[in-house]
Amino acid sequence: MCHTKLRRCSPEDDEAQEFIRDLYNARGIDRDCSEEIETLLRQGRKYGLGGCVATQRIAYLNTSALQQLHTYFVGTLPRSYYRNVVSNTFTIDNGILEKTLEFAPGEWLLSSYIATGIENVPIFIKSENSEKNIERFLNS
Repeated sequence: MCHTKLRRCSPEDDEAQEFIRDLYNARGIDRDCSEEIETLLRQGRKYGLGGCVATQRIAYLNTSALQQLHTYFVGTLPRSYYRNVVSNTFTIDNGILEKTLEFAPGEWLLSSYIATGIENVPIFIKSENSEKNIERFLNS
């Protein structure tokens, strides 16, 4: 994807902010890569391509690229700055995002018009712990 030149990868290179950096702070290969991924996310749908971005540091990401995604799972957002970024990027009311502070493990905020048919109305969901399900299966 980032075809301008290769660089040696380090262990922290699996973080989304290493590939989709905020364009304001990105230079060189980092900027090129972020722009290429933004293009892929924006134009990929017409070719049947999609993308998934997982991060714990949303404040460091290219928000133009993130706006191309259509389904968002938001976990606990302890920092108000992160809640503001999510609110502005995904048009989710900041008051709703405040409720993420009370989330237990497995609780998420889902926002997806495609999946729910409800535009700009996030839904609180709880997912089961997959490890517990596997453990129950192995013990049965």
